[in-house]
Amino acid sequence: MCVDNLLDLQSEIKTLEDIGIDYLHLDAMDGHFVNNITFGPDIFNAVQKCSSIPCDYHLMLDNPLPFIQRLDLNNNDIVTIHAEIDSQRFEEAFEYLKTLKKRGVKIGVAINPGTSIESLVKYLDDIDVILVMLINPGFAGQPIIDGILQKPVYIRKYLDSLNHKKIMISVDGGVSVERAKYLSKNGIDMFVGGTSGLFIKNSDLKKNAEILRKNINN
Repeated sequence: MCVDNLLDLQSEIKTLEDIGIDYLHLDAMDGHFVNNITFGPDIFNAVQKCSSIPCDYHLMLDNPLPFIQRLDLNNNDIVTIHAEIDSQRFEEAFEYLKTLKKRGVKIGVAINPGTSIESLVKYLDDIDVILVMLINPGFAGQPIIDGILQKPVYIRKYLDSLNHKKIMISVDGGVSVERAKYLSKNGIDMFVGGTSGLFIKNSDLKKNAEILRKNINN
């Protein structure tokens, strides 16, 4: 979650509701999978209770299962784990997420810039969202990886070729207006608005959201 005032989350979330944000993207970081540390499940559950917007939980955690089990999940929420974590822990978390699909919870899998979509072939029947990182995760404000914009475009074509057209593709990291416009025209579905396209310093959040949405939809 990228907000200006962490001590007044409810007010910040109300602003996001007013401007019509589709999902609240919430980043969990454990200081191990990535160097940064953010919020625990209690904060996320408090956010969920004060908002009608579905939550998009991006779990940058070495061991996501205990965290997921403490989340108060609702219909249409997305829970995203990383492909790069220990394989056994990935399998445990993925199998647990599959049991939540009957409640309308969507399964997301994030891939870092160096991870290929081909590594997820055996999971594609159950995945709802692929989150493509345009930066190495951990800190906001990083420059995107050179040439990385072609990766989500390739993934869209790859998934379509395997008849997985219903899997949504989300992008995160350095999502500026210009990049969002390009990727939207190439079949990308979701855009995580951070410091490059939405929470731009010394600018109006509502105006930024309107500009970003206009460029995605046109």
